[in-house]
Amino acid sequence: MIGEMLRLLVISTSVLVGVIAVAASIKPLSEGMLDPLSMLKFIACMAPTMLGFALPFSATFSSTLVINRMVNEREIVACRATGMSYLTIFLPVMAMGISLMFGMYYLNNWVIPRYYLVAERMLEQDMMRMIVSKVQQGTPLETRGFVLYADAADDSHEPPASDDPNFQPRKLVLLEGVAYGRVDTDDRLLTDGTAQRAEVVLFHDRKNRPFIRLRLFDFVMHDAESGEGSEAVISEFNVPPFPVVSVFRDRPRFLSWPELRRMREEPELFDKVYNRKQRLATVYAAQNALTTASERLTAGDIEHPGVFELQGPVKGERFLLSAPRSIRRQSRVALFGEQGRPIQLHAVNPQNLIQYRIEAERGTIEADIDPNNLDVTVQLELENVTTYDLRSDIANQRARRVDSKLRLTGVDVESLMALPLKELVDESTRDYGGRGKDVDDATGKLSVTRAADRLWDEVRDLFVRVTAKLHVRGASAFGCLLVTLLGAVLSLRMERSMPLVVFFWSFTLAAISLVVIHGGDHLAVSGKGMLLPGLAVIWAGDVLLLLIILAAYRKLARN
Repeated sequence: MIGEMLRLLVISTSVLVGVIAVAASIKPLSEGMLDPLSMLKFIACMAPTMLGFALPFSATFSSTLVINRMVNEREIVACRATGMSYLTIFLPVMAMGISLMFGMYYLNNWVIPRYYLVAERMLEQDMMRMIVSKVQQGTPLETRGFVLYADAADDSHEPPASDDPNFQPRKLVLLEGVAYGRVDTDDRLLTDGTAQRAEVVLFHDRKNRPFIRLRLFDFVMHDAESGEGSEAVISEFNVPPFPVVSVFRDRPRFLSWPELRRMREEPELFDKVYNRKQRLATVYAAQNALTTASERLTAGDIEHPGVFELQGPVKGERFLLSAPRSIRRQSRVALFGEQGRPIQLHAVNPQNLIQYRIEAERGTIEADIDPNNLDVTVQLELENVTTYDLRSDIANQRARRVDSKLRLTGVDVESLMALPLKELVDESTRDYGGRGKDVDDATGKLSVTRAADRLWDEVRDLFVRVTAKLHVRGASAFGCLLVTLLGAVLSLRMERSMPLVVFFWSFTLAAISLVVIHGGDHLAVSGKGMLLPGLAVIWAGDVLLLLIILAAYRKLARN
């Protein structure tokens, strides 16, 4: 009996797994992430991951056909004539079901996630090939706030060696004739320029998370936002590395049991939590920048006013700002001149020479953040401005002047990202959180409290997802035992029905149980306080099957 069931199990599982794996490869193939050869490799990697869906239906199929054949050939009658009970007859089926249960649990928690990891690595490599393909097709690459175009691409070179645990290169693509543009969230062009060559490196950090780094060489940068056509030549322009979004790594169902346990201990390994931490660190750094500006401007006296230094967008360019009076207002610092003592701004070039001096009556310093690039800049807006060119002694007056993308010395978002998650939350909310301390405007853009709350919400959501997923895996494994028994019991209970009719009911009940289990998973993560109801629904699918099996067996035992 067991040999026949195993043979049917292998055949039916192979068919189901093959069909599902091919279907899963269609989307990345249509999006250009896989070529035909890579598609075959992808199918080979994805096929084992489909066992969790295929095994329950294959198990009930094999037990249904084998027991139904034994009924039709009077083998069950012969066994009963020798005094064997139904429980004894079902022992081989139970043995196979128990083996499948433990095998299913091991597959879900250790084996299948490993194949997801292999598939993820394949997609990472093919993503770099996609960059080369887009360049060869003359199509611009748009991602993570920038647009990139190149005349030629070459991925045949080995990536550079590195001893840095946070920079372990995996793939290198060299570009020639590069045009680069940085855009904001509304797709408005902020900075653009051209470079003779560039390199794109796929690397992993110490936590094995994939990132992409872009470096532009001999980069001619044009500040599109200023509108003044200013250009600067930078020998090596580094775009901050950005993480590669993974459909596997971002979802607990693709992770192994040790990875899920580690994710509970270090939730920032989860991309969504990491992104929330990035935002909190950037918001915290922006608030620190505004506080520093306010403190430095108010540190002087009438004869020696406080001076606040800003770095310009061009390397080596500096602005020295002083104001008789400044007030911290929500997410900005308001500047005021007094009679005979205007706001002063001195522009210093890379050669450390003052180019011009600006005097103004009023002004504001407002912070701007880019969490994806861990970037904090400030915008300086001055009103009723008089500009004095120190070389020609000419004074120009204008109503308003805006200098954007200025940077502050000492603002280090990366050091904040290095802090443990709880320490970052405690430190930031201690300084700027709570009523009366959360200095922010109505938009919530620079709200430390809001950023910290959303970070903790993401951490709690991760805990719920991990807990629910572990219960789903346990319920699915136990369900594999139940559906194996279900097929056998229904075959005896419906001995006069055709095998396909029996399998139809077994398949339907197994599908209902599977839907209930995954419905409980969705319920558990649907909102606050829904974890326990969700876990109850997850196990309700198995309880339903168990009750049906017990009721059917009870009627068999009576007869």
